Amino acid sequence: MPTKTKSLVVAKKATTKSKSAATDIVCVSAEFAFWTIDGVVYHSLSELADGLAAMEGRVYRYHADKDHQDFAAWVSSVFMKKPLATLLKKATTAKAAEKVIRTHLKASK
Repeated sequence: MPTKTKSLVVAKKATTKSKSAATDIVCVSAEFAFWTIDGVVYHSLSELADGLAAMEGRVYRYHADKDHQDFAAWVSSVFMKKPLATLLKKATTAKAAEKVIRTHLKASK
């Protein structure tokens, strides 16, 4: 049976092909991907939003509780989107987090 230990979200600075800001990052390699406790892997904000729409509450709570903000940490460190990460920290449900990300993606177009 797998152990339920909290893992740290460790990310290195992601690079893009262009020399512009990290906000251009759309999809990251497996090295920078986010793995949830149930084994689902996300490579982009769009994938994360889709995943949050169907995510079980226990999975969301594991990664986003008062002591651990794994989604926000990933968004901040990999995509360099600190304002979005701040909003994700305030989301109390997967649906709320999904809405935050979708709003951000829509505004970024």
